[in-house]
Amino acid sequence: MRELPAIETEVVVIGHGATGLFAAIELASTGHKVLLVGNGTPSSEMSTGCISFPEEETWWRGLGLDDGLMQDASDRVDQGIQKVLTVGPCTWEGTSEKRMALVTNLGTIIRTNYAPSTSSRHDVIAVRGAKVAALGFQGNKDLDPCLFHNMLRSETGVEASSSWTATLPAEPHRPHIEMNHGVRHSHDALSEELQGIDADLVMLPPFTQRGGHDRAWRDLEGVVGKRLCEVITPLSLPGRSLVDSFGRAALEAGARDLNGTHLEMIDLRDDDVIARCRSGLRRVQVRAAMMLFCGGNAVGGGLDILGRDVIDPLSFFDIRKGAAGSSNFDMASHSGIACDSYFRSVRKGTRMDKVLVAGAALPGLNFANGYGLGTCLTTALAACRAIEEAL
Repeated sequence: MRELPAIETEVVVIGHGATGLFAAIELASTGHKVLLVGNGTPSSEMSTGCISFPEEETWWRGLGLDDGLMQDASDRVDQGIQKVLTVGPCTWEGTSEKRMALVTNLGTIIRTNYAPSTSSRHDVIAVRGAKVAALGFQGNKDLDPCLFHNMLRSETGVEASSSWTATLPAEPHRPHIEMNHGVRHSHDALSEELQGIDADLVMLPPFTQRGGHDRAWRDLEGVVGKRLCEVITPLSLPGRSLVDSFGRAALEAGARDLNGTHLEMIDLRDDDVIARCRSGLRRVQVRAAMMLFCGGNAVGGGLDILGRDVIDPLSFFDIRKGAAGSSNFDMASHSGIACDSYFRSVRKGTRMDKVLVAGAALPGLNFANGYGLGTCLTTALAACRAIEEAL
């Protein structure tokens, strides 16, 4: 094992998903020295790329979080999201105060607050007032037009024609679009296919091109003379684009990212936090004044499940378990890292003033319990304010 020179920083943020990146952006933007540690695919990258908030305004009170910190973060979260999502080739639209009803790749309806602009401008109202078609691509699993047709009719009463097209590679030096699963398709062939479809709104799976996501959709709409809608799709390009935008913004803000490095051990020494990290056969020790853990829950890889119990693979944090007597799933979804109202973690019954927790690692704060990515981002802002007060 090769030991690399130790790194000193003000704050080390564990987790390189949207929550950790958002926290890094906030701290670095206010002049703090920030180091990001993360490894693997974060759950936000596997998401639909949408950002959702609960309809209840003071949702955090049920989680025991400080009202002052959370209200301040709630007031600022839109400004932070909108600033971040102007970075990168894809733009998002929305606000935490209003939900949109959008169409998914399954033909169902999702209600969310932020979504890619190529999806958000074609809400369910626009779909009901249009002649709709769905086009799928052989070799790409993001959109099955036949399933889409059946579900959309069931959900909205809208009849959508459905068709498949064979993927055709572009000729040399001609443009192509890039989709999930490594599928590429000729831009010229897709233009001809769309022009032959008898509809004024065509639902398509996510795609992009070298010139950028938004440009790909805008250029294609201009050529075919039809409205094109990118259906809301998990495990595809929108989630990756979302995390990519957050990552770019974090680097622009001045945060340092040790991507591909995972946390092995946490120690407290001489009023500092020591994070021992590893990447392959290399190991590095990070010394920081504060740590913010945004590693996620069992789904995101920050925590593990052993039998019926959620456990901390680092054996550092106390775990607050879900209510006894509930199902295994309910217990797991309501369990998380024990902390106080100021996000300070608990270890062996003692509060850790130097190690804070935010996002889905908090007890009960996950999608299964009705909390979307917006709530995780809000806790990140609140935890950053608590860190700034402590530094």
